[in-house]
Amino acid sequence: CGSTRIPKIQKMVSEFFNDKEPNKSVNPDEAMAYGATQDLLLLDVASLSLGIETTGGVMTPFIKRNTTVPTKKSEIISTDFENQSEMIIRIYEGERACTKDNNLLGTFELTRIPPAPKGVAQIEVTLDIDGNGILNVFAVDKTTRRSNKISITNDKCRLSKEEIEPAKAEKYRENDEKIAQNIQTRNRLESYAYNLRNILHSEQVAANIDLASKMKIEDAI
Repeated sequence: CGSTRIPKIQKMVSEFFNDKEPNKSVNPDEAMAYGATQDLLLLDVASLSLGIETTGGVMTPFIKRNTTVPTKKSEIISTDFENQSEMIIRIYEGERACTKDNNLLGTFELTRIPPAPKGVAQIEVTLDIDGNGILNVFAVDKTTRRSNKISITNDKCRLSKEEIEPAKAEKYRENDEKIAQNIQTRNRLESYAYNLRNILHSEQVAANIDLASKMKIEDAI
């Protein structure tokens, strides 16, 4: 940047631009430092996917690996069985399909969920990473508005840089996808059987089916 101060250089620049005077309002040293700073600006990202455990021990990612932070993601989940009154939220980091193969970051409870059939309760779960890398997890019952939360800092149960690379686990991807599909298929089948049983016991159906047929269907379910 020192050459920009040489009169001969300034004159050559002026002549090149049809005798226009160079703008000298910017300090060349400051301009160079600013440019270097811009080149070194890096965005923080989530080093591993973050999510919660759902039915069957499945890892349900909310924030994918390499997502720019700060960031926030919300999902609606529901109860796993009839008249479930409390729910344990387990938060994990990792890329594996099952939570048992990922890193547990923390747990908290949401209690006093109103009695209801399986899958009826609406629980909104939010994962929020702030600018300091702190993960805040919230759960809100959309019916009662009861809520609970947990905050997880970078030094609390998080994997070190040395541990992160193996946790990405690309080599397990194909097998993990098969496991996840099997669990999802089982969950759908269980939900179908549960709904079918409820229909069978409804007043409208019960009034139009004999006991023997009802017992036969029950046994099949």
